[in-house]
Amino acid sequence: MIFTAVVIADIHVGAIKPDQLFMELKHGFLQFLETHYVDMVVFAGDFFNSIIPLNAPSAIKAFQFMEDVVHIAEKNGIRYIRMIEGTLSHDNFQIVNFKLYERYPTINFRVITSVTEETLDNGLHILYLPEEYMEAVKEYYRPYLVRPKKSYDFIFGHGMFKETSFVKQDEEAAISKAPIWESKYLGSLAKGPIFFGHIHTAQVIRKHIYYVGSYSRWVYGQEEPKGFCLMAYDTDSGKYMVEFIENTEARHYDTLVLHLDRFEGNMDDLLAFCKRFKKDHLRIQVIIEPSERDYSYETSFLKEYFAGRSDYKLEIIDKREVSKQEEMEKKVNQLLTDYNFLFDKSVPVGTKIHKFIKRKYQKEVSEEKIKEVLNLNVEKIK
Repeated sequence: MIFTAVVIADIHVGAIKPDQLFMELKHGFLQFLETHYVDMVVFAGDFFNSIIPLNAPSAIKAFQFMEDVVHIAEKNGIRYIRMIEGTLSHDNFQIVNFKLYERYPTINFRVITSVTEETLDNGLHILYLPEEYMEAVKEYYRPYLVRPKKSYDFIFGHGMFKETSFVKQDEEAAISKAPIWESKYLGSLAKGPIFFGHIHTAQVIRKHIYYVGSYSRWVYGQEEPKGFCLMAYDTDSGKYMVEFIENTEARHYDTLVLHLDRFEGNMDDLLAFCKRFKKDHLRIQVIIEPSERDYSYETSFLKEYFAGRSDYKLEIIDKREVSKQEEMEKKVNQLLTDYNFLFDKSVPVGTKIHKFIKRKYQKEVSEEKIKEVLNLNVEKIK
């Protein structure tokens, strides 16, 4: 039997204008559900971007979207819908508002806010790992993870693996008590693929664990395709296929790196060059290499021109200032190395002065002479 599922993650309702986001969801995700048969839909965390009032336009659109998902599920025979809790700073348990669909007799809808395992009607065994926070991680997960290999058909979750724990994302607030998963061990527990949300760049770990990536795009530095995943799983052989379905309506946030010392032309040529690369949003990184040339006119012109333009972001990286800062840090570090004895409380004051004079002025003054001078000064003060 072939079991199919779509997995979507990191929608982040509220991160971008609701009309834009739900246009993307309608033309991409909902249209796919309308035209393809699937058995299951999984929302792998961070459905929301932050706490949103129920009367806010983003919240209203969110409920309209979920109503569409449920309607399509009833019409097309989608048997299971699962919503997994994401990062506390984003979902903050707001997905429990969708528990109202758990009462619908025509669909199997579940909101999952804590670690859960279930066996579907067709015998498939699934583990869900929403992002949770606890002190004793091993003890908490022991009943679910201390299992023989390939105990589960699939694992769906939200969070970090060791391979991605160094990734820094815009607007992501790391919570220290959230578990960081061991990919080799967790991967051994599943026959089929593992799908996780949280990292906004779609990627694969150990050819078995899939980060779906965010559905849309609202920050720079994420030029890679956005979308969701389709999985087809052969329940008899355990073989599976995963396909990434791109959200072609996602807004572009591109970066143009411009080295001023290599650009030939006037400021009008420079502006025309920048506009040529712009689609939706463009970040212009202007690099100024160390040289004797003065670029103050060019940088002032660019700052004034792009001021207040929300579809452009100007970043001026003056490597001359960076070089000065690095040189200053180097000097400070060298001073701290050369004179580290001055900060050692166990070294007597006289010894410190003796070492300082010798190192600074290459002169030898005995510690006895220094102590004599110090004592004289003390007598004078008295």
